[in-house]
This record gives sequence, C-alpha cells and structure tokens, in this order.
Amino acid sequence: MLAYNHGRFIAQAVESALAQQTDFRFEIVIGEDASPDDTREQVEKLQRAHPEVIRLLLHPKNIGMHRNWTAVMAECRAEFIAFLEGDDYWTDSAKLQQQTDLLKARPEVVAVFHRSALVDETGADTGRFFPPGPISELSTADLLRGNSIPTASVVMRRSALATLPPAFSGIKMIDWPTWIFSSLRGNFASVPKTMSAYREHPGGAWNSLDPKTQSVRILDLFKALAALLAGEPGRLAKMNLDVLLLEDSLNDPGQRASGHGRPRFWALVKLFLASPPDFRRRIVSAVRRGFFPRWLQSSRQRTRAHG
Repeated sequence: MLAYNHGRFIAQAVESALAQQTDFRFEIVIGEDASPDDTREQVEKLQRAHPEVIRLLLHPKNIGMHRNWTAVMAECRAEFIAFLEGDDYWTDSAKLQQQTDLLKARPEVVAVFHRSALVDETGADTGRFFPPGPISELSTADLLRGNSIPTASVVMRRSALATLPPAFSGIKMIDWPTWIFSSLRGNFASVPKTMSAYREHPGGAWNSLDPKTQSVRILDLFKALAALLAGEPGRLAKMNLDVLLLEDSLNDPGQRASGHGRPRFWALVKLFLASPPDFRRRIVSAVRRGFFPRWLQSSRQRTRAHG
C-alpha cells in the first residue's frame, strides 16, 4: 500500500484490508512517504493495534511514487500481491480469497482484476464504475489500447510482477506500465464483480491533473513503450502513439500536449489504412471532432466575408 497525504482516508483503506476473510495468512505492507499531513501518525496507530499484520516502511524524507512503489514491492514476501492505495478501499470481504482461488486454478494467468465503484471525496457512491462496461480477460494487446484495470482491483503473482525499465523513472505513471510489462508473461483474468472503491478527490494522483497534463503523461508513456517493446507489442505501442499524437494535434493549440501540428492529408490516410478497426474508429472520431468543426467555422467566415 502506497500512502502519501492520505490522512483522511488511510484508516478506511487499511480496515478494508483487515476485514478480508481468507483461509490463509496475509500481511499489509505500507510505504509512508513522509507526508506533510497526519498519514504517518495514522498508520503508526494502526500498526500498534495490529502488529502481527501490518508492516511499515517509514521513509525519513519524501522519495516519490516510483521509489516508494519499488520499496514496497521489494518488501512483499507472499506468493501473491494485492494492490491498494491509501485513498481507495476494498468493499468485499471475500475479495482476496476469490482472486487467489482463481490464480491457483489458472496457472497460465498472471493476475486477476475486477471493476471498481467510483466514489466521491466523502466516500459517497457516484453511481459510476471503472471500467464503465463489462470486463473480460485482457492481453498485452488489450492493455496497449487502454488501461481498464483499477489499481485496487489487482491481485498478481509476485513471480510475474514486472520491474519497470529505468526509462520509466521519469514518467509519472506506474500502474499501467506495470500491467503492460507483467502481461508479457500471461493474461489478466477478470472476476465479474465490483469489489473495491476508487475515490475521486482533488488530491488524487491522477484526478488532480488537468487534461493537458494527463495527455502529456500518456504520450510520454507510449513514447517509452514504442522505444522499448519489440515485435507485435512494439508495433501496437507505436501505432497507439501515432493515433494519440493525431488526437492531440487536432486539439486547440493551447490544449496540445505535444508540439505536433495538424497532420498532412496523405499522412492521415496512411495512418488510417495501416490501423486495425478500433484504431480507425478513433481516427475518424478525432477528425470529426477536431477538423470538421473548424472547417465549418472557417467556411462560414469565408461566406460572410464574401456576402
């Protein structure tokens, strides 16, 4: 469990883990990253109440998300690792048992995930879910098309957990690339249930970012993936990067996350023809959203000018 500035939420997260009913023993490893709020005091209080279950990594100074993640993963000793951040929580006491049972029954898969309910800052249900639709087993190819795996939903074999290459140390995103590299060893199976809650709040690592900054981070991720992955995964990463750059180039100039201008017509046609059907739908949607409204506005302006 990663904990930083989660003082208001950390007790609920830890208590949801303590509430798990299993036929095996487990421990909770918490990496507290020198939060300026009372997160450290909260986790120390929880550890004193449950010393046989909770182990703390108390960093003397802030080391950042990547190094905290690496430190926590290195301390995990069990066959399986369940992921939970300090501002989210689990909602089903049978979650760990069901997911570990599935991993034992299916040795060819590396992890199991499920849907998460989206809650607001107070924990009130929003009526929305992530992912919003039905879920199914995911391969590397699926994960290179998008991330539909809530972090708090994953239970993974420790032996399959990927260590990210050094190139990712500067990319402020860790869960999605970890799923991608781990999936090179096997698929992510799914449980058709909602067993965790993802809290949307202004201090969240992702929700606190504006859309442009989110786009920058996703572009940085796929630039690294395109450079590092080989074979079919590398081809898909490069294709997704090209489509992401296209989508970004059709935004208003002030909202663009890259320095790319609008693509030339034949480059757009070439990209479209080389893309699989789902990528083609994204290209068509981007062009409709980003090109035709401007073309119509420009046409109207020319008409008025000649009227």
